[in-house]
Amino acid sequence: MAEKKKSVFADMRMDELESIDSLTGKKKKRLGRPKLNPYAQEQKITTRVPKEIHRQLRIASAMTGKPMGELIVEALAIHLKRYADK
Repeated sequence: MAEKKKSVFADMRMDELESIDSLTGKKKKRLGRPKLNPYAQEQKITTRVPKEIHRQLRIASAMTGKPMGELIVEALAIHLKRYADK
C-alpha cells in the first residue's frame, strides 16, 4: 500500500506554526460553525412545519432582514408570555 505524503508542517510544534503565520501575515482560522445570531449559544429545537408556514417565515425573514431562527424565538416568546400572564 502506498504511503501517504506528509505535510511539510506535520512535525512542527504549534508555537513554530504560529510564528510562521505571524511572519506571513496570515490570521489564525477559527474552527467550528460561526455564531450568526444571539440565540446560537442556547438550546436547539428541531421541528417540522407545513410548507406554507415555512414559506411565510422565509418571506418575513427576507423582508425584515432577521434570521428565521430569531423570528421564531420572538414569536414563541410572545406566544408563551400570553400563558404566563393568565
